[in-house]
Amino acid sequence: MNLSQAIRFLAAVSVTLLVCCGTAGGATSPDLAPIVEDYRARIPGMMAEQGIPGLAVVLVADDGVVWSEGFGITDANGKAPVTRNTFFSLQSNSKAFTALTVLTAVHAGKLDLDTPIAAYLPDFTIRSRFGERPETRITLRHLLSHTAGLAHEAPVGNNYRSDASSFEEHIHSISRTWLRYPVGERYAYSNLGIDLAGYIVEKVTGETFADYAHNHFLAPVGMADSSFAMEQIRRYPSRALGHDNYLARLQLEIPMIPAGGLYASAREMGAFLLFHIRQGRAGDADVLPAALLEQMYSVPFAMPGQKNGYGLGIYREQRHGTVSLSHSGGGYGFLSHMRWYPELGIGVAVLTNATGHNLHTTLGQNLLDAIIAERLLAKPAPPAAPPADWQPGESHLEKLAGSYVSERGFEWILLQRDGAFGILSGDTFYPLHFTSAGEAYERDGDNVIHYRFRFDAAGRPTAIVLVEEGLIFDRNTGPGDPPGPNRAGWEPFVGRYRILEHGTPVEMLTVERRNGFLFANNLKLREQSPGVFTACTGDVLDLSGAAPTFRNVPMEKIVIPEGGLLAAWVCAAILLIAGGGTALGGLRRWFRRRRPDGLGEPARRSHRLADTVAWAAGVTALAILGSMLFQYPMLIGYGLAWNPRFPVWMKVAYFMPMVAGVLALLTACFAVTAWREPAWPARRRFMYTAVALALLVCTGLLYHWKLLGL
Repeated sequence: MNLSQAIRFLAAVSVTLLVCCGTAGGATSPDLAPIVEDYRARIPGMMAEQGIPGLAVVLVADDGVVWSEGFGITDANGKAPVTRNTFFSLQSNSKAFTALTVLTAVHAGKLDLDTPIAAYLPDFTIRSRFGERPETRITLRHLLSHTAGLAHEAPVGNNYRSDASSFEEHIHSISRTWLRYPVGERYAYSNLGIDLAGYIVEKVTGETFADYAHNHFLAPVGMADSSFAMEQIRRYPSRALGHDNYLARLQLEIPMIPAGGLYASAREMGAFLLFHIRQGRAGDADVLPAALLEQMYSVPFAMPGQKNGYGLGIYREQRHGTVSLSHSGGGYGFLSHMRWYPELGIGVAVLTNATGHNLHTTLGQNLLDAIIAERLLAKPAPPAAPPADWQPGESHLEKLAGSYVSERGFEWILLQRDGAFGILSGDTFYPLHFTSAGEAYERDGDNVIHYRFRFDAAGRPTAIVLVEEGLIFDRNTGPGDPPGPNRAGWEPFVGRYRILEHGTPVEMLTVERRNGFLFANNLKLREQSPGVFTACTGDVLDLSGAAPTFRNVPMEKIVIPEGGLLAAWVCAAILLIAGGGTALGGLRRWFRRRRPDGLGEPARRSHRLADTVAWAAGVTALAILGSMLFQYPMLIGYGLAWNPRFPVWMKVAYFMPMVAGVLALLTACFAVTAWREPAWPARRRFMYTAVALALLVCTGLLYHWKLLGL
């Protein structure tokens, strides 16, 4: 036992003697009790504000669990309470557990981090623009650190499709994907790499990944009930159900098992955090040597000057002058976050059963920040002053200007504004100060953030690097770009496409011609083979077959029937004239207290109701079509789904097509009544018939355009 371990042991003993066990499961040390009580009181309000049915939190400090508790309910439609024993889907937090499972196999001598994966998977291949047989250069270290250059999603069993594909089918489909970047060149987050690593564990050990992870890592560290195996997950007596604001269908079983398939409780997440705080020990057993954990925590293939980045299944950054390790997970109705400070001996995990919020990250980080502030730890030294500024010429700034895009699709615009040259990110402008032709920095309060430009052999900029984070933004377009080939064969590719997530339209992709190139949502495309295009981000747009894909995600081209809009507007005019005229005539007679056409009271009431329905039908149809006039591409592209991403008027418009459908049926009934009853004059018969037919046509068009909410 070293000195730091001895101090932590004595602190834990003191805590046990001074405080009693709380009802939440764990003892709260004296300096942490006020912080814990403050957050315990605030969490229900935070959950209500962000629409979270259930949440569980665990806090470890001083080599022990000091707080573990559940809040809310497992199902928004039920009453079962969340406890510290309730199991949540961890989604991408699973990647850290997969990395540790691989490391146990490395420790056992079954795997090697730097052996090419072709040695373990001799039949595996992948498409590449960067040399032949990349599988002979990709290693487990590349896979676990997201530096293999792989795409984010696989064609089969991805985050956008609800299919019944198996883990094996999912893995085999990876061979159909294109490598985004050269092997080892840069970080690019990928589910595929983690899944491949888990598959290699299966092939080498002869056990399923779920079984090997359970037997060799989860159970030894005190997480015997946590599991990647769906048959066990289904048997949990307390399991949270996922909730999503706009996806009605949420899958329970997913093929991406190593990348996102783990379920765990707050209680067992406490054991996981303590395993790291205790440097690879669980109880009296050394599960993993500290040297292997240090490899996990280190950023492989780091760039010069890089301080933060992804290790093996975990993100590393400098906070409060020390190392912080973290990961988040989200999808299928769940969001979770875990973070710990190995040198400070504190950590937290927050599990939730809802999406569309940020409480999973803010709660955990704010809790740890409060603890660190309470303990009055020394603040890190201020950063060294950057070197003296270098003044670039106008020609140099003109060369650097343009659009730069990260591997996750974030865009920076480099431009001149108010006499300064800098980065426009969203609506915020960050002025740059140059220290050389290829080096720059900007100040963010007391922090100095460094940037490095990359150039090709001709001296043209190819990328800008955020040095501290190791993030690369590739050049997309610039003011002096030469025109492209502008091929005639591209015309069928131009148009709008909808991207579906579990059957719900969530994104639109617009392919258009610009300066002789095709662009996909402002990403310049280059054709690598007929119908197959690549962007500067390495993403592939495949329009060569009947089923187009972008980033391996299927798309549907939006086809607008010729004359459809014209027919809709003609029907709207008929509704406005016929329906509106009929309604106005009815109102005029009502104000004059005159019986229409000398009819009796029952017929008069029937006419009034018919007038009202016709008027309502006209107004409703006109409102829908008017909305389409202003937001026609969005409505046609997404369909009318209850989606929180849409503006308020679209949420209101959600109900209008269904109202129009009901009014269409009522109007048709009145039209039939008008022809059957001799008391109805011919003029009214034709008026109601015109209104009914126009509204039925409008309703049919709305159904065809998927605007009925069905």
